[in-house]
Formats: sequence, structure tokens, C-alpha cells
Amino acid sequence: MVPWLIGSGTLLFALAPLITKRLAHLDHAPARRWGLYIGIFVVAIYGGYFGAGMGILLLAVMALSLPFEIQELQGLRSVLSLIINALAALIFVLRGHLIVDAVYMFLIGTLVGGWLGAMLILRLSPNLVRIVIIVVGVITTIRLAITA
Repeated sequence: MVPWLIGSGTLLFALAPLITKRLAHLDHAPARRWGLYIGIFVVAIYGGYFGAGMGILLLAVMALSLPFEIQELQGLRSVLSLIINALAALIFVLRGHLIVDAVYMFLIGTLVGGWLGAMLILRLSPNLVRIVIIVVGVITTIRLAITA
């Protein structure tokens, strides 16, 4: 199921500019807002349990719902991912399903990677960032489909 989710998220993210342009003339702010809320809720539940592809799914939901540039969406995605992963880790640690030392290492790696990734994204053009995200999404989808 994961390859399908990541592939769908990648496709939605890739088509988001076309979709939002086609729907721009419609006044559907409440629909977009509810789509954002429900989409992020569903992705958060999925991502909290099994995080593979959560980032691309969050980007797809936000790209369809919010009128922001890719750098702003990436920033929001980073914050949402941090919150989702922190809450999931806390729940798993409290329930005894995770080794706390492993959680610390994962936290450090996530913070360093997120910080370095954010610095890189600020230096790249929005179109290049969008292309990189789509390429990584396609490669991840294919790799997971082949190994599944």
C-alpha cells in the first residue's frame, strides 16, 4: 500500500499547480480548508504509525490547499512532520514500544537533516525544488514497488 500512497502523493504534488490553476476561478475556500484539515489529519495518523512517504503526502495536501510557494510549504511540512513524529514517538515510548536511546539518535538525525535540508531549499529555485521532490517521489515509489 505504501508505494501507492507515495506514488499518489507524488502525482498530486506534481499536478497541484495545474489543478489549482484550473480551480482558481471557483470560490471554494471552505472546501480547501476542510480538505487541508482532513488531509493533514489522515496523513498524520498514517505518518505517526508508518512514516514512509509522509513528507510527500503532506506536501501534496498542502500544495492543493494552500496558495504558498514551495519553500513555505517545505517549512510547514517540516514543522508538521516534527510535531507528528514527536507525538508518535512520545506515545510509542510511553507504551514501551520503542527503545529510548534509539529515539534520541533518530531525533538528532532528524533535526540535523531538517536543518540542513531547509538551508539547501532556501538556496535553490522553487522550480528546481519541485523537480527534486517529484524525482525523489517517483524513485521512492518505484523502489518500494519493486521490493514490496
